[in-house]
Amino acid sequence: MLRPGQCLMVAVLEQAVADLESRSFNIRRKARAWFLARSARATHLFAFSRICHEFGCDPAVLRARIFASVASDTGTPHEVEERKHAGVA
Repeated sequence: MLRPGQCLMVAVLEQAVADLESRSFNIRRKARAWFLARSARATHLFAFSRICHEFGCDPAVLRARIFASVASDTGTPHEVEERKHAGVA
């Protein structure tokens, strides 16, 4: 049985995965940055690497599996245009 803090960690991870599949380029970009965070940001209680550690998972392996399972980064033509207008394409 999960402790309350672990339940919250699972919810954070689930939301981050959902954000990777968002229609919004900016939300996807922020979610990807969360999964890839290193240094000081990675030590936060709800950082991806800390959550992996809590559940005994290898962050690199889980990250690769999650990224492989979500939609392609190239996006639809509309998303490509959205990135151009945002100045990040």
